[in-house]
Formats: sequence, structure tokens, C-alpha cells
Amino acid sequence: MNTILSVATLHRALGRLFRQKGFTITVLLTLGLCIGANIAIFAVIDAVLLKTLPFPKPNGLVTAYNSYPGAGVERASASLPNYYERREGIEAFESVSIIQYGSAVVGDAGSPNRVKRDRISPEFFETLGVPLLMGRTFTEDEMLKGNSGKAILTYEYWQSTFEGDPQVLGKIFQIEGYPVEVIAVLPNGFKFLSSEAKFYVPVASELKDREPDNRHSNNYFFIARLKDGASISNAQSQIDAFNAVQLETDPVAHLLEGVRFKTYVKDLREDHVASIKPTLLMLQAGALCLLLIGGVNIANLFLIRASGRSKEMAVRLALGAGRLHVVRETLYETLTLTIIGGFLGLGVGALGIRMINFLGIDELPLGDGIALDARVALVALAGSCLVGAALAIPVIGFHLRGQLVTALQSESRGGTVSRNAQRMRHAFIVAQIALTFVLITGAGMLTISFKRVMDVSPGFNPTNVVSGRISLPHKRYPEKEDRLAFVDRLLPAVKSIQGVKTAAINTGLP
Repeated sequence: MNTILSVATLHRALGRLFRQKGFTITVLLTLGLCIGANIAIFAVIDAVLLKTLPFPKPNGLVTAYNSYPGAGVERASASLPNYYERREGIEAFESVSIIQYGSAVVGDAGSPNRVKRDRISPEFFETLGVPLLMGRTFTEDEMLKGNSGKAILTYEYWQSTFEGDPQVLGKIFQIEGYPVEVIAVLPNGFKFLSSEAKFYVPVASELKDREPDNRHSNNYFFIARLKDGASISNAQSQIDAFNAVQLETDPVAHLLEGVRFKTYVKDLREDHVASIKPTLLMLQAGALCLLLIGGVNIANLFLIRASGRSKEMAVRLALGAGRLHVVRETLYETLTLTIIGGFLGLGVGALGIRMINFLGIDELPLGDGIALDARVALVALAGSCLVGAALAIPVIGFHLRGQLVTALQSESRGGTVSRNAQRMRHAFIVAQIALTFVLITGAGMLTISFKRVMDVSPGFNPTNVVSGRISLPHKRYPEKEDRLAFVDRLLPAVKSIQGVKTAAINTGLP
């Protein structure tokens, strides 16, 4: 019986909404726009800030970087000696590894192609907990220069360059003019953070590069997996103690103390997105503020509509209609509208995600995973239901607190809207204006801040300045003299190009 009544109540609610097309369309468009904006921003936040890393036990992955705040260097990555020393010296670490991002020229002379590649230590995939699809990882011996002609391919590079050859292990291809042997292939879909590497080669070095003198030549990104039961605070205290012991015999200890040298241990994922997190949260707050403004506007429309039905509802209550009936009918109307608005919002959100992709949103840390998936859709629809329930509260309160005499007077020719309705509507109008001012003020402050940042002088005149990047193959230019000779030939050739006023070369741009 209750089911029949519920279906009948829902049918009546849908009929009223269909007859009041102007009201229904206005509410749905407002909900679709406001919910869609929140969906688009939440999809970004979900991919960048909320989803765990796609590795086994991702909460156990950490990074450690050196810091020299006294020298103005808050973050300076880690060094090769750090890797070898911490590998054995920090009890809290189950496994440690390093990675260095970069690219390399691949192919024979006459058909070179620059490809993203990363250099890693042998334990890299073990630290992440990623098994190889086929083959083996690097050995300690292959970490020495002269023995490092090995490569591990990503699944995509294996398919695109080697056509998925099942006999790819042992194949030879040219990297920087040197023959390199394929020793392994990674599973489909593997990607480390925001790296775009197509293959991996060993971090090759000479024994002298691992000496303590190079302890602060910070060129590598350090990752580690904590042992079961160990925490970041455990690892931090152990590294602090480890550094303190090393400083006792370090010949530059007085310099390191002067620059307040310290090593920080951070959660890998949190550290990777730390720079963008405040901006994304601010954008989500702005989108929620927009939803609040839209919600208050819709609440006002519902109250105006409820005022027009006050006589009907008062009479029905007087004739014996239960309060539960009024609550159910109001909830059906608001939930029906907000759920439909939620589906419209999904469409608007999907369009918004496609639009922000043109702005380079995939360049954000972990930004390549931004999508309108089932998880985002479920949150959006659940949020729509919460909005519907919230919108029903003032309408239910208005109906249940109404009195028959007041309702009849307000519907008569000389009647006016009840004070109760006036107070509620005025409160919503004040709230809407206040929220609008908050949003406008925040947008204005951001605009002013952005203008001030853009007005900061970079220290040089960038007008008509263009730059390029050159990476010389080590095989053809093994010595410093060879590279300098190339520069001596390059600069006059560039300066002779029509339209070029002057040219220079450097090892690093500002």
C-alpha cells in the first residue's frame, strides 16, 4: 500500500513539474551549470589529490630530498652517494632507489629521434612493487659505465617501436650512438608519477662518483619503501641521526651548518602534488561557492512556488493529510529535480573536462588520469541528492509551520505573503548576495595577484628572445674539447641567419 502511495505521490510531483515548465527549466539549467562546474573541478582533484598511486601498498612509498634553506635552496633532490649510503644505513627503508628524468637520441645516423627516457637504479621496480612483464632488471655491475648498455622498455614503446615482438629480449637498438640491449618489458599501463619515459636505462657512474665528496651533487629523485610497521617519522629521525654522524667527519661541515642542511622524508604522492594542491582546493572552493549561490537562488524559487500553494497545503493538512505526506511530496519534487539536474551536470562536467584539457591540465602532476569516471559520477549524483534534501528543508518548514487562516488570507484578493515566508525569502536573498560578494572578491584578489606576478621582472628582457636545446651524443663528442669545438662552429652559423641579432649558449636557462 505504501509503495502504491509513493508511486502516486511521485506521479503527481512529476505532473506538477511538467506543467510548470518555466520553473522546472530554470531550476534544471541552474543545477546543471552549478553541478557541472563542480564535477569538472572535482574530476581534477580526484585524479590529482585523492586517488592513490597505482602501486601495491602505495602508502609505504616515500621520497627524501636535501634542503639548504640558508642558501635559498629549499629543495635539492638527492645525490648518488646518498643512494648508496642510505640503502644500507636507514633501517626504516625496506628498499630504496633513484631515478633521473631525461631524454636520449635513439636510432641510427641519418634517422635520429629524441625519446623520453629515465635512468634508474636496479631496485626501482622492486621498490614500487611492479613486476616485469618479461625479462630481468639491471644488475649492480650494469651500474658501472662501460657495462650499462641495457634497456627496459615500456609496454607502449615495445608495441610501437618493436611491434610487440615476443622475441624482443636481446634485441639491439642505438641510444646516443651506442648499441643497447633490451633486457625486459614493463606491464601494460605502467607509468611512474608524471614521467613520460618510453624506456629505462641504468644510472651509470664511475666509482669516484660515489665518493663522499659528491654527497651534495644532487641530481637524482630518491624514492624508498618503508618496512612494515615503520613510519615517515621513524625514517625522518633515522636520516637526521645519519646526517649528524656524517657531518662529524665532513670537511665542509661548517658550510652545511651555515646553510642549515637537512634531509626531509615525505609521502611520495603528497610530495608530488604539494605544489598544485592549494590552487586546486581554492578552485573547488570557488565551484562550491557557485553551487551555494545557485542553491540559494533555487531555494528562493521553491519558496515563491510554495507561497502560491500555501492555501492548498493548509487545506490538505486541515482535512487530515499527514505531515509525513507533505515531507514525502516535497522531497520527491526536489530530489527529482536535483537528480535530473545532476545528470545534466554530468554532461556539462564532461564538456568542462574536455575544455580544460585544451588548457594543458594534463600537464599537472598526475594530470593524465583526469576523466569523468564512475567514481566521479557517483560522487556527483550523491551530491545532487544532498542538494535536493537541503532544498527541501526550507519548503517543508514553510508548509508545516503554515496556518490555515493565514494561508486563506494570503490567497485572498487583499492578502499578502505571510511574515514567515517573507523572513525566509529575505534571508535567502541576503545569503545569495553575501556569497556572490565572496566569490567576486576572491576572483578579484586572484586577478590582482596574477597581474602582480606577471609584472615581476625576470631579471632579463625576454622580448624577441628564443631558445633551443641541444644534446650532443657522447659517442661523437666524448671530451670537453670536442663539445667546445662544436659550440665554436655553431654560434657563428646561428649569428649568420637573417634576423638574428646575437646568439649565445649556456648549460642552463633561468
